[in-house]
Amino acid sequence: MKPCLLLALCVLCAAITLTALMTIAGTPVAAQDTLPLDDPERYHGDCIPRSGDNTNLIPNPSTSGTPAATILTEVCKALLASQAALEGPDNNVLNWSTTLNMDTWTGLIINAGPPLEFALRLVPGLDIQRSPVKRLNRPLKGHIPPALGYMSNTPLLDLWLENNELTGPIPAELANLTSLRDLKLHNNQLTGTIPPELGNTSLGYLYLNDNQLTGTIPAELGDLSRLILLWLHNNQLTGPIPPELVNMSSMANLSLHTNQLTGPLPKLPTSTGLGGTVAYLQNNQLTGTIPTQLGDHLLRLNLNNNRLTGNIPATLPASLQRLYLNNNQLTGTIPITLPSNLQYLHLNNNRLTGPISATLPASLPNSLRELYLNNNRLTGPISATLPASLPNSLQILSLSDNELTGNIPANLPTALQTLYLNNNRLTGTISATLSASLPSNLRQLHLNDNELTGPIPANLPTSLQTLSLNKNQLTGTISATLPASLPSLRQLHLNDNELTGNIPATLPASLPSLQQLHLSDNELTGNIPATLPASLEQLHLNNNELTGPIPATLPASLQQLHLSDNQLMGSIPAALGNLTRTLQSLNLYSNTLTGSIPDTLGNLVTLQSLNLAYNSLTGTIPLQLAALSNTLTTLNLGQNRLTGTIPPELSTLTNLQTLNLNTNTLTGSIPADLGNLSRALQTLNLSSNSLTGEIPPELSVLINLQQLYLNDNELTGSIPRALVNITETLQT
Repeated sequence: MKPCLLLALCVLCAAITLTALMTIAGTPVAAQDTLPLDDPERYHGDCIPRSGDNTNLIPNPSTSGTPAATILTEVCKALLASQAALEGPDNNVLNWSTTLNMDTWTGLIINAGPPLEFALRLVPGLDIQRSPVKRLNRPLKGHIPPALGYMSNTPLLDLWLENNELTGPIPAELANLTSLRDLKLHNNQLTGTIPPELGNTSLGYLYLNDNQLTGTIPAELGDLSRLILLWLHNNQLTGPIPPELVNMSSMANLSLHTNQLTGPLPKLPTSTGLGGTVAYLQNNQLTGTIPTQLGDHLLRLNLNNNRLTGNIPATLPASLQRLYLNNNQLTGTIPITLPSNLQYLHLNNNRLTGPISATLPASLPNSLRELYLNNNRLTGPISATLPASLPNSLQILSLSDNELTGNIPANLPTALQTLYLNNNRLTGTISATLSASLPSNLRQLHLNDNELTGPIPANLPTSLQTLSLNKNQLTGTISATLPASLPSLRQLHLNDNELTGNIPATLPASLPSLQQLHLSDNELTGNIPATLPASLEQLHLNNNELTGPIPATLPASLQQLHLSDNQLMGSIPAALGNLTRTLQSLNLYSNTLTGSIPDTLGNLVTLQSLNLAYNSLTGTIPLQLAALSNTLTTLNLGQNRLTGTIPPELSTLTNLQTLNLNTNTLTGSIPADLGNLSRALQTLNLSSNSLTGEIPPELSVLINLQQLYLNDNELTGSIPRALVNITETLQT
């Protein structure tokens, strides 16, 4: 054999997305460092080397005393025996053949050594030693064959089969690969249970996540003392977390989330070798209390969305940086002493109770960035207690959906970017002094659903992206107090207050980035501004006292236009039909609009809801509305002055759930084709028209129909017997 360079295979998966503390150094297999075997043409035919082969022994801990030729023969035979099973229906994926050098086989990496080492990396699109021949260009669609375990006497370090379309079980024979360090089978469609025999290996990395595995987690995995990473998430695993896992003394990354695991939470395995351990156990069905001894050297713990009860342990691991306990049934208070390096604390959606002054520790860690306490049962005033407890490092504070009282606190942390105080019982005004003291980098301010009074605050930070003040008791005009320029504001929610006056015509200049403008349920007057911000996606002005016409030109990005319950007049602009790729909801209900329904509304191919009821519209129902068959679920044209017949073309609107044409002057018969709306139609209201003829028996196939109104017409004949199955209302 010629002299060869020594290489170590890289055992670090690029998928590990940890902090620098969690980075694991490794030496990747590089193309320029891999030397070809001596005369690889010797390995042909039935994988037996030809006479004259150099039988020098290759020193290797797992294959000591085994000739290189014997090792290569074993690898060759195992792969050829596995090829058809791996490929499945597509038998042209792998180029494995005795007519080719093994060093050019798809996914196979050979380090000639010494020591001799192998890796099999069959990952679609993965660049293998910069060789297009060795790259797997299409996913494998077969199953994992037991024959891969025939390489038991070979130094195979990596077996990567992730991101394919493999099905079937994981063969227990893979446990025969005693040299295996890195096993990646994730992102496939594997079924069955996890073989307990894997606990007999020397694995350092085990990826079985994102499959369809069932059964319990084998306790034998606790014997993997060298295991650094165990990913079993996004499967259908059941049963408890084995307490034996605590024996995995090298564990740095444990991910069991999004399964159906039950039972109590055991003490977790941790390690100091890589700076600490992260554990992701969220989205399961774990019960019981959180153990007082979670495990030393724990960096991150995610237990959200389980069924845990009891108090939060008074003492948490000193190393803890991130703690997610949200969406459980925890009670009591927050521990008085928190880890000094804690950065993320999510305790929302639990049952924490008591005054916030007693619940919140007097001093929070200076490193804290996120504090979520929303959706609990916290009470008491926050203005006096809160600021003193909060470190200046805090970026997100969420106290919404509690029963907090008092005024909005001043002197908030300088780094604060998001503040949720909505859905409480806060009172008082948002004074100019208070608004001027808000952190300069504040982006999200949610104060909605409280009992705040006074005008809209002035001097708001120009960094604001969301301002939610809806459902309070704010008064005054918008133009008098809204800051002259909020260049980053995207969402302005002022609905359900007592605001008066006009909508400022300066909105495009003062709010150039605005996407949502919600001003409904106020007492606004005047016209809708002729020019609106070009970025606007939602315009909600319903339930005001607005007059004048609907603007002829609206932003091309508009998705929702809600102008109902005003005093708007004139015709519906035909230009609305230009919003062909964006508009989803058009609500002009209860105004004094006149004229015909524009044919151009049939161009709104993304429209889901069209409500033009309670106006004075005339003319016929446009046939072009039938073009909305893929999206429209609600069509309400009732309480107008429409004439003509009901177009049978409406029967193409197969996603329609509500069809309301009542109280018009429609004539002719009920189209039998309306029976084609059987997939979704729940409400059909044709009452108070001048319809004639009999009720079509085809309406009997409307199996989802709950409300049918045919009263106050000139119909004759009998009611089809099958219509008595309508569950809620039948009026004819």
